[in-house]
Amino acid sequence: MAARVKHGARRDLTSGLLPAGCEHIAREGRKLRNLLETAVLNLRNSIGPREQALIQSAHRHETIYRLLLHFLTTQADLTTDQKLTIMRDMRSSITARDKPIADLRIEDDGKTLDGLVYDKEKAKANG
Repeated sequence: MAARVKHGARRDLTSGLLPAGCEHIAREGRKLRNLLETAVLNLRNSIGPREQALIQSAHRHETIYRLLLHFLTTQADLTTDQKLTIMRDMRSSITARDKPIADLRIEDDGKTLDGLVYDKEKAKANG
């Protein structure tokens, strides 16, 4: 859950830190979180506990995806099996990220949320 601060922004309550050199991953995660919070606020004028949980879930899975991508692209000594396992985990993270976004029921013409590919038909098919 995000804590409200004086100037109106939100900040994450984190339970862990990313490895050194991964500050860009935290920034990208905050972009997604801010984008989703803004979309929910524009749509419903408030963010309830359910929306906070869904946004947190999407944020966490996006962070996991980006961390796996960083690891995959920076580690030269990975075996083929290790690379395949990481790519499978990346796919799972994307699927896990898209479900809470779909559950937020944010309309964005079914195209993108700030560069985030989001297919409404796929989300409907997944439940």
